[in-house]
Amino acid sequence: MGFIMLFLVIIANLLIRSRLKPKKGASVLPDFTIFSDLTFSLTTAGTFFTEFGLFIPLTYISSYALAHGLPMAFSYQLVAILNVGSFFGRWLPGYVADRLGRFNTMIFTVALCLITTLGLWLPAGNSVPMIVVYAVIFGFGSGSNISLTPVCVGQLCDTNEYGRYYATCYTIVSFSTLTGVPIAGEIVEAQKGSYQGLILFTGMCYVGALASFLAARVLKAGWRPTAIY
Repeated sequence: MGFIMLFLVIIANLLIRSRLKPKKGASVLPDFTIFSDLTFSLTTAGTFFTEFGLFIPLTYISSYALAHGLPMAFSYQLVAILNVGSFFGRWLPGYVADRLGRFNTMIFTVALCLITTLGLWLPAGNSVPMIVVYAVIFGFGSGSNISLTPVCVGQLCDTNEYGRYYATCYTIVSFSTLTGVPIAGEIVEAQKGSYQGLILFTGMCYVGALASFLAARVLKAGWRPTAIY
C-alpha cells in the first residue's frame, strides 16, 4: 500500500500545474511570522487537535471490536463502514459551507465527532448497532474535517498567499498527525488492553479542536450564531 501511494504521489507531482503565475519573491516555505495573526493561530490549533484525534478511530476501531469479542470479519469491515460515511463527508459539507460558512460547518462537524465519540463509542462495548452507527457518523464528520481544513485556512489569506499559509499550518499539524496514533496505542497498553482511555483521549482532542475553531470564529464574526463565517 505504501509503494502504491508513493507511486501515485510521484505521478501527481509530475502532472500538477499552478493555476496562477508565481508571485515575485513569494515562497511556499513555512513563515512563522503568520502566527502573529491570532485567528490563524487558533485555526492551526484547531486543525492540530482535530488530526491528533481523527486517525485514532480509523486505526483502532477494528481492534476495539475484536477486543470486545465481535467476529473478525465484521471487525475488519468496520473500516469500510466508516469510509462509507467519510465518502459523503468529503463533499456534502462543502456545499453547506458555501452557504452557511466554512468555520460554522467545521465547528458543526467537529462537534459531531466529539459527541459521537463520547456518546456512542465510549459506552458501546460489544453493541453492534452502536458501533456501526458510530462508524458511519464519525466517518462523515471526520471526512468533513479533512475536506474543510484547507478552505478554512484559505479564508484567512489571499489566494496568492495560500501555499505559504497552508505550509505553515501543516508544519505544526504534522506533529499531531504523526504522534496521535502511537500515543493512543501506548494508552491502551498502559491500561492493559482497555480502550476507555484511548476513547477519552480522542474525545479530549476534539474538545480542544472545538474550542479553538469556536474561538477563531468568534474572533472574526462575533458571538452572533446567525453570522455566516
